[in-house]
Amino acid sequence: MYVPLTGKMLTTSLPTVLRQCIPSVSTFVLTACISRFGITAIVGYGVSGKLEMFLHYPAMVMNMVLTPIVGYCVGVGRIDRANEYTKEGIKIGTIIVAIAGLILFIFPRKIARMFGCSDAAMAVVAEAFRYLGIGYTINVTSQCLLCQINGYGKTGTGFLIAVVNHIFGRIPLSYILSGTSLGITGIWVAMVIAFVAAFITDVLLNASLTKKLNKSLSRTVTP
Repeated sequence: MYVPLTGKMLTTSLPTVLRQCIPSVSTFVLTACISRFGITAIVGYGVSGKLEMFLHYPAMVMNMVLTPIVGYCVGVGRIDRANEYTKEGIKIGTIIVAIAGLILFIFPRKIARMFGCSDAAMAVVAEAFRYLGIGYTINVTSQCLLCQINGYGKTGTGFLIAVVNHIFGRIPLSYILSGTSLGITGIWVAMVIAFVAAFITDVLLNASLTKKLNKSLSRTVTP
């Protein structure tokens, strides 16, 4: 009795665990790309990475909250409620990230100075948040839609999205664009492009899965 249950838990949770590991691999490769521009660029990237957490955590919190809520809604056949919760998550998360992104956009040098950055490193941080503020605002919607997909029990789909976004999107784009005349700016541009691509993918997949699940549930309803 417990073996099938354990197998189900593993097949559901393992893709999520692997998906959480992918950004670490992405960060490792991006650091290698940035190292080509010298120690100052590495310092600036390190500081911007710490500050990125203020833009990343709201999406992470929504992930923790929305996924089980969507699962509960699916369990009782209320996909409409799942959609409502996801929309509220997007609204709240976007407001929080937009405010944090605006602060980092307006005061990047003053905030970076708290880390003891040189003027050159502060310039790297300032440039980064001209792009990352936009990217992470888009990312909130992507992550909330991904939470809904995971709540549907399609964690494997979420894993594939992360693979495409980071391994086939952000990493090669960062390497290619940073080798052009854009220089280190190419890395920030690549990250924004990856965020937009993930957003489009999540919107389309979420809509498709929601439609299929609604049809599936409607068949089980007794007329």
